[in-house]
This record gives sequence, C-alpha cells and structure tokens, in this order.
Amino acid sequence: MCHVLVTLALALDEGAGTPFNFHAKHIEPYPYYESNGILDHDFYAALARDFPPVPDAVRTGRNALGNKSIRRTDSAYAHLLAHSAAWRALDRFVYSPRMIDLCMRLFGDALRSNPKCRVDPSKARFVDRNETLSTRDPRTGAYTGGGIRTGPYYHRRRLRTGDPNELYVVMDFFHGPGADVARAQRAGRKAYTFGRHLDWPFRVASLLIYFTDTDESTGGHLQVYNGSRVHRSIAIKQNSGISHLSPDARAWHGVPTYTGQGYRRLVQIQLSSSWSVCRDSNADIYVN
Repeated sequence: MCHVLVTLALALDEGAGTPFNFHAKHIEPYPYYESNGILDHDFYAALARDFPPVPDAVRTGRNALGNKSIRRTDSAYAHLLAHSAAWRALDRFVYSPRMIDLCMRLFGDALRSNPKCRVDPSKARFVDRNETLSTRDPRTGAYTGGGIRTGPYYHRRRLRTGDPNELYVVMDFFHGPGADVARAQRAGRKAYTFGRHLDWPFRVASLLIYFTDTDESTGGHLQVYNGSRVHRSIAIKQNSGISHLSPDARAWHGVPTYTGQGYRRLVQIQLSSSWSVCRDSNADIYVN
C-alpha cells in the first residue's frame, strides 16, 4: 500500500494523470457523473485513515460554517497537510490547472452548448484564490456562499470587473451529524439534512467524495431532482463520488435527513468563477 501511495503521489506531483475515476455519465435531468470507486483503493484508504477529526465547533453544535466543517483557510486544514502525504498529494492536484482541465473534459461540451454561459472552456485558466465566509444567509441563518468574498468580488450581486474565465477551486470538508449526535449535542438539534437546492451561480462544477456508507436505514442519500420531483436517490458509499455541472438551472439536488450513527463525512471540491456562470445571480437557489 505504501509503495502504491508513494507512486501515485509522485505521479500527481509530476503532473501525470488524474486521481479521479468516473464510471457513469448521465445527461438527464442535467449533466452529472458518478463512480463507485472514484479514487484508487489504496489512495482512498490513506485519505480515509487521515480524514480530519470532527472540529470542536461541529461537535458542540456551534458551527459557524453552515454545513461545512473545515475549509482551506482553517488551521485544521494546515495541520492535515502537515501530517498526511495523501492529502498533500490531493491538495496539489486540486489546487492546480489540472483540476481545471479535468472539469473542462467532463463538462466543457455542456458549457459550450449553453448560450448563456460566460465561461469559455478553451480560455479557462486556474487562479489561486481563497474564499472567506462573511455574511449570514437570512433564509438559513448559516454562513454560506452568498457572503463569500474573493478579493473585489462579493455577495450574490458579483462585481463584474474580472475575467469570468479565471477559475479557482474550493475544497471543503463536511462532518454532518447523525441523529445520535444531534440528540447528544442539545435537545431539539436536527441531524444533517439539506433540502432541494442549486449550487451558488458562480460555481462551475462540483465534485463530492464520500467517506461514509448510507443505505435505506440511515438516510443521507444524494437525491437528484427533475424539477421538484426526485429523479434518483443514490445510496452513497465509501469511495463513491458524484460530479455535476453546477450552473445548470436544472441541477437541483438535496440530502434527506441522515439518521445513521456518528457523522456523514465527505469532501466537496468546487470549481468557481468570479461571475455568475450561466444563471441569474439573484435567482433562488434553495427550497425548504
């Protein structure tokens, strides 16, 4: 296992290939890919072994990041990279032009075919930019993408002073509490759930990598919607992945309440622009 991990890490550092494997492409009700083995088995095992522990803020129910638990700008993220070769290798791939190239291979044709799209796949290029959360969403009470600041670009009405083809990456960790955790934290606290929603309109593509198994008894599936109707309910498993075209106005998805034990763990990788990519920046993105 160590030899395989070192070989893969070196290949990623040297710009060879991609760590991600996509096994099934869907075009309805919107473009998305899924995989039951998104990463090499040994590489995934190393990532799972080093997956960061639950932050105190999440454990006590005082998380200010909404559904997210750890972001790139947090000290916990720096600690993870300092102690895990596997996560360092993935970080170097994700925060690089290779992540842009991968997303354009997956979704470039769909972006080109959308007459409203402001991102030209042939001109897309990587910029290294961090997001910080600064504003509460009045609908949910949580800090969300609506208050993201990226240099001069801010709030849902983005200042259109940059190049929409300059794309940056955000990798966030999630520790979604199960029903047992929610009860232990404080009376009345709800387990992890996320109603039908769209990603923020400045997201170009999203990739979810799961580190928790779900089944009919635990809930916490990923639901793909066709309008207001559930089109598919995908029981996620460890080392499964879903990637979808975020700016598509049809890309509604959600998560029913996770009632399993412990935490529903995943990593979300999102490719983003400073502009709203294909949709009105003020359109609704969340339905309770």
